[in-house]
Amino acid sequence: MYFTKTQSLDMAACMAKLWFKTDYANQAGQECASKLGRNWNELKECLNGPRGKTLLKQIADQTVPHRGVPWILINGQRSIEAQKNLLKVVCDTYKVR
Repeated sequence: MYFTKTQSLDMAACMAKLWFKTDYANQAGQECASKLGRNWNELKECLNGPRGKTLLKQIADQTVPHRGVPWILINGQRSIEAQKNLLKVVCDTYKVR
């Protein structure tokens, strides 16, 4: 059930794209999971269960103190440019080999 880094980015991008087009995150999650060939019920169970809560806490603990959102870090540094064009900054920073 685990995602590769690429699958995680695909899921996040899909969720971001659908977030405001659907009524609920759950609806976006179902659609994105389906597009990626994943079982939404299993993902949701993980998210809402003890493992999901543990992972969310670990991520929160790694988040730098910040004021407002979005607060995008690229290689540990805040990127104002990424707020304007995230895809360009990510592609320019992380070249595929």
